[in-house]
Order: sequence, then structure tokens, then C-alpha cells
Amino acid sequence: MKLSGLLYFHRISDNRKTGTPLKILGMFEELCGKGALQKVILTTTMWDEVDRETGETREGELISRYWRPMLQRNSTTNRFRRTRESAFTVIDPLIDTANKQFSGLLRQELKDMHKKLSSSSRAAGEELLSTMEVLLSQREALLHRIRNEIKRRADDEMILEPLEDEYQKLKINMESTIDDMKRLKIPLGKRLVKMTDKFFSSDFKFTFKLFMVAH
Repeated sequence: MKLSGLLYFHRISDNRKTGTPLKILGMFEELCGKGALQKVILTTTMWDEVDRETGETREGELISRYWRPMLQRNSTTNRFRRTRESAFTVIDPLIDTANKQFSGLLRQELKDMHKKLSSSSRAAGEELLSTMEVLLSQREALLHRIRNEIKRRADDEMILEPLEDEYQKLKINMESTIDDMKRLKIPLGKRLVKMTDKFFSSDFKFTFKLFMVAH
């Protein structure tokens, strides 16, 4: 399993530093790989337990000294202020990055599937693959709408009911398209199969639960 990102939490109320910068850096490189430190968000917490001047002084020390090796490798910093809006600010970059990467890989698979079409099924196969591309775009747009609605009104579960109905219809259309591809014996990409067979059905609930936790 590959990590889409990693949040490292540090209490700004705690003036004590644990470990050494190089030890912390080594730990993250083991978890994420040497080229993946840009996926690490160094997140400070407990801002409500210190005065502004003390917090900013400690944050400045973390950035200039303790976390400097990681920031030089494109890790980022953020503050969690124990609010829903702050939670979204911290989490959003990880979700956006993961969604973009997954969508890019799916589209590359579809391109590869185009190239593998046999001459006997090319016309029908091209049409089905084009349909799948449209459905994937609709899925991305719908998930984006779901996230925005939850951000605005996370305490109102009723707002998600029409979006969930729309999501289920989209799921049915994608599964039907996959079944048609299988009947034509079109070679399917593994990510596309996994998404429809395993992950697609849980996308909506995962998105909802994630943002309710943030709330």
C-alpha cells in the first residue's frame, strides 16, 4: 500500500522536542521514500493553549531549525486550530493529490486499453472506452461537489441524500459499461477493475465519514 500523504502532529504547547531532526527525517524517509517527503505535512496543534507570541516563536524555531531538513525536501507546514475549517485546510491537499494521481493513472490505463483493441471489436470498443472516460469525469466532478457540500454544511446529513442517489446511478452506469467491455473481451486495466469491483461502492461513504471526522 502506497501512502498518499502523512500528517505529523506536534503540540505547539509543548516546548520539548523529541528525537533529533536527522532521526525524524530518517523515520519519514522509511515511511514515504526519499522522493516522497513533499507528501508530508508537519502540523502544529494546541494553538488554543498558548498565547500568540509564544506559539509563533516556537513555530519559527521548528521551521528554521528542527524541521528545516524536511522543509528543504519540500515537506510543508500547517496549523490545526481545532475547527472544522482548519481540519479541511490541513486534509484537502492530501485528498486532492491522491485524487489527481488516481485519476491520472486511470486515464493512462484507458489510453493503453485503446491501443490493445482488436480490429474486430475496435468500433464498439472505442465507443465503450469513450463512455467510460465521460463517466470517470462525472465521478470526479460529483465527488468534488460532495466534498464542497460537506464543507459548507457538514452537520446536515440530508443534503447528501440527492447526491448519494446520483452517485448510485453513476455507479450502475459504470458497472454496466464494464460488463459490456468484458463481453467484448476488451483487456481491462487493473485499476479500473479494482475501482468498480471494490473501491467504487465505498467512495461515497468514505468521503462522508472522512469529513464528519474532520467536523
